[in-house]
Amino acid sequence: MRQSGIPRCLRTLLPLTVVALFASGCLIQDTTQTIYLEPSGSVTWSVLQKDVRSDEKRLDDRLREEGRFITDATAERHPIKLAFLRLNATDVRTVIVRAARPYTVLTEARFPQLDTLMERFASAGGAQATSVVDHHDGLVTWTLTASDDKGSSMRDEDKTIDALAGSFDRCRFVLSAGRFVNADGFELSDDKRVAALRVSNDTPAAGPGATLRFSLTWTEMEK
Repeated sequence: MRQSGIPRCLRTLLPLTVVALFASGCLIQDTTQTIYLEPSGSVTWSVLQKDVRSDEKRLDDRLREEGRFITDATAERHPIKLAFLRLNATDVRTVIVRAARPYTVLTEARFPQLDTLMERFASAGGAQATSVVDHHDGLVTWTLTASDDKGSSMRDEDKTIDALAGSFDRCRFVLSAGRFVNADGFELSDDKRVAALRVSNDTPAAGPGATLRFSLTWTEMEK
């Protein structure tokens, strides 16, 4: 797998390559991550793993690899669920959307606050992070800054969150009400209801102390 020039703790937030969710590296899947923003300030994080299948050459190996995936998903060992619990989710549910090969699994978790969630996510990846939500004149602004400042302290990366970090470059932030009015590090949809992370493999290499900044501003009320 090709490695980007950005330190891994920052790739937790902005990965530039598709990272396999499992150590074996033999499972192929289409993964969609969506973070739903509610007017109350709470968050629902949804991960859909679609058409999960093994690329092993031998049938027995494919069946074993795929069987391990669906067994973990139904036996409370699903890596996505464990990652959500590591981030202190208040509620997690896993739904087997397709129980036959190739499998499709939906995992959703609820969190009380966006700023706390994203700061915890960044910090678990080894980054120095600050995440703040500000309310002003009917607008909500969320700002996240993350840096790889190894000169000030060393943070250990939590491998549990790798299941989320691997496909986070395709994560979308979706408003259940209101409209986005400004974005830094995101692409907004035409209707201003969806913000997708703006990711490019051409992003220049980052050295010690490099900082990434993300920001979203949206209206508090439906208009």
